Amino acid sequence: AKRRDRAVLTISMGQGQDDAARRLVQTAVTQGCWVLVQNGHLGLGLMEQLEEMMARFEDVPTGFRLWITSQPHDRFPLGLLKRSTKVADEPPRGVRARLKRMYATMPPELLDAASQPADRKALYALAFMHSVVQERRSGFRAPYDFGPSDWLPAARGPGR
Repeated sequence: AKRRDRAVLTISMGQGQDDAARRLVQTAVTQGCWVLVQNGHLGLGLMEQLEEMMARFEDVPTGFRLWITSQPHDRFPLGLLKRSTKVADEPPRGVRARLKRMYATMPPELLDAASQPADRKALYALAFMHSVVQERRSGFRAPYDFGPSDWLPAARGPGR
């Protein structure tokens, strides 16, 4: 969007955001900008309306792009999926691959802040634990998605 000098309007679905998201999409259509609707699986009613809206387009309005992030859901409208370009972000297999991915996506300031050897060891231990939990989570009695929202505050430590 930056390279193409396009505005990106963003909204996260959930807790009654359907009307606001619908207005945002309509604004993006009329202004020819991009819109990102996050957590589409939480707004299935809106997804059905978007499916109908996209079916009515004879041509996509110039400059308009609709991006939707979603977790898989049985009731997600198939017509919307068929009209879309889909991108899947599959987690890597194996603890080593997960560790590599963790370090590749880790904020650089987090690594810079770990200047002492003990800090780097603690960060590695946390990354290793996260990778193991992610790899083995299907074996747990209750599945738990230990994601960046969990490990990042732990890595930053108290008071940071």
